[in-house]
Amino acid sequence: MHRGRTLDRHGDRRHRCSGRDDPKAEAFAAYLTDERHFSAYTARCYGADLRQFIDYLSGELGVEIDRPAEESA
Repeated sequence: MHRGRTLDRHGDRRHRCSGRDDPKAEAFAAYLTDERHFSAYTARCYGADLRQFIDYLSGELGVEIDRPAEESA
């Protein structure tokens, strides 16, 4: 088993639907559950995907995320 991944019942590698906190991703997940009526699990998975995308973009563009500024926004 790889770190951050798990095997689903079909043997496919999928990312776990958790991760470090990100205020924008958490707000997005809350929107999905509260306004769009997604299940909590689906919203967490979308939030994890968004966190991974933010990490990817910041790495590719060489931009550092200012977490305290993001939390206060």
